Amino acid sequence: VVREKFVLVENDVCEGFFEEGREKTEAYESQAQLKDNRVVDFLRSGTNLQRKEEEKAWFLSLHKKATCVKINDPEVRKTFIEHIARIWFNFDSLPTARKRPFKSWSRCKKVLQECTDVMVSQTVTFIEMETTRGEKG
Repeated sequence: VVREKFVLVENDVCEGFFEEGREKTEAYESQAQLKDNRVVDFLRSGTNLQRKEEEKAWFLSLHKKATCVKINDPEVRKTFIEHIARIWFNFDSLPTARKRPFKSWSRCKKVLQECTDVMVSQTVTFIEMETTRGEKG
């Protein structure tokens, strides 16, 4: 597909929205308001889609690290998931944030990355220790 027609609504909270009662295909009053754009031109225009895609890719890399940890013990898995959820979705409660509140997304991302790496690393170490202990005992 060389050309696509896009309806863009930029909003920090959601990808797009339409007025109540308006069908999604009726975002513009008339077809004359539609403008053909090449996909590349659209992504390089004033949209924030590229930034959102970069953020999504970054988060998915964190998710991949966490989901690659093989945890057989249900209690360990539950604890791991609770801690990862706290890191990712309640990061203002982290000790780092309480000492010095996040004032930039770049600092927050850095802390999220570091905390995720430590959590994954420590969990893997714990599992290895438990496995070794189980083999000896």
